[in-house]
Amino acid sequence: MTERRQPHFPDVDQDLLRTIAESIAREAAREAARETARELLPAVKEELRRELTGHCAHCIGDFTQAQHAMHHSRLERLFHTMDKLSENFLGKVLVNLMVWGVLLTVFGYFIFAKLGKVL
Repeated sequence: MTERRQPHFPDVDQDLLRTIAESIAREAAREAARETARELLPAVKEELRRELTGHCAHCIGDFTQAQHAMHHSRLERLFHTMDKLSENFLGKVLVNLMVWGVLLTVFGYFIFAKLGKVL
């Protein structure tokens, strides 16, 4: 059985050859990653746009001016009502409970959404 031998160049430093080969491989990997990113970027952008417009179309600018004004008036009415509620002690307790409930609901949704993807 013939043993396969590595080529040996006595007048060239082996560490230098190894360093050159590693730098060439590293640069080739970087270029491949750049090319892959360039190819995938339009597809990723399109998928993100589709997902975002599907989940929250009202947030992405699909409002007309009239819808936008109605949305603002509803928010102002909500803030005004919450401000009126929080003027007395029981109102402050109620508003704080509502705020904590909303925060826990939002954070719980994101935490369980992440856990659901992992499980």
